Amino acid sequence: MYFYFIGALFFILFLYLGDNVKFKRISNTHVSFINVNKCIWIFWCIYLVLKIVIWRKVGYALLTVENTRYINGSDFTVSGVSGISFVIMWMLLMLFPNYYNKKIKSIIIISFIIFESILNVNRGNIIRIFLYLAFLFLLERKVSHKVIDKKTIIMLSITCFLIFLAFSVFGNYRQTSGGNFFSVKLFLNGRVDNDILNWIYAYTAINFDVLKLYYNVSPLYIPTQIMMPFIRLINNYINIESYYSYFSNIGIGGMNASTFLSDTIRDFGMLYFIELIPMAFIIGIISNFGKKKKKFIGIRAFLFMNISVMIFGNYLFSPSYFFSLIAGIMINLVVKESIY
Repeated sequence: MYFYFIGALFFILFLYLGDNVKFKRISNTHVSFINVNKCIWIFWCIYLVLKIVIWRKVGYALLTVENTRYINGSDFTVSGVSGISFVIMWMLLMLFPNYYNKKIKSIIIISFIIFESILNVNRGNIIRIFLYLAFLFLLERKVSHKVIDKKTIIMLSITCFLIFLAFSVFGNYRQTSGGNFFSVKLFLNGRVDNDILNWIYAYTAINFDVLKLYYNVSPLYIPTQIMMPFIRLINNYINIESYYSYFSNIGIGGMNASTFLSDTIRDFGMLYFIELIPMAFIIGIISNFGKKKKKFIGIRAFLFMNISVMIFGNYLFSPSYFFSLIAGIMINLVVKESIY
């Protein structure tokens, strides 16, 4: 009770306070000098080149591994290159509110889904991309003072169904490739004969049982989670990998998702709110930054997407997502909106 409800209460309260801080807004018109059309094309080309480099060096899981059940994601990453391509992907997505060529945006999104999800057999990325686009759509309508009509509700319902379907299909494919037998229903001893519902249950309700395992972990009494991006910045990648690898072993039957609270409990134990409060306040402040102007709502949608998946874990303060956010803020400050 103490961790579940008090933690959520602290997080929501300080997220709200940060999102509603009153501060003088400074116009950035004089620093908006980069043409967004050229910016989109340049960074997308860089992204594609980096993906080719990764393919030449380590390949992609779907093309090189027959049995994808026990994929080690780090085997298909190139230090520095993979991180930069990931940051560019989210930076481009956060630029979408300033770019109005729907055909090009659709092609870019498809390329992201192919490289980040399908070729890497990673269902998490495709779900995050869909969630981001759904939040962006809603925020754009809100800023434009458009009502959420029946058509909008139908589109969002279809998006949610596609997210759940992708989660189920990718999960089954990954577990049964290479001739393996796997049934998520049997794994959970479930009574519902529906893979989509069983996969959702496996990554939601069980997460709270995994969280309980962290109660017995000796606290570090260091704000590791908040410091993680800065540890990566000083090129301590090996320590980060070993750190995540150690705690990934905490799980139930291979399920190790443990909600966003596990990081703060691991760091401070019963005093976990010491890290949770500034974390929530920082997210709220940045969300506040993109509140009023349509130009910055991509940043706000990115934050909402990360908050929506906190039932799985706290990804926003992992180096890749944190630096994606910083890059998104910086590029949005200096680009001009497209006129078409």
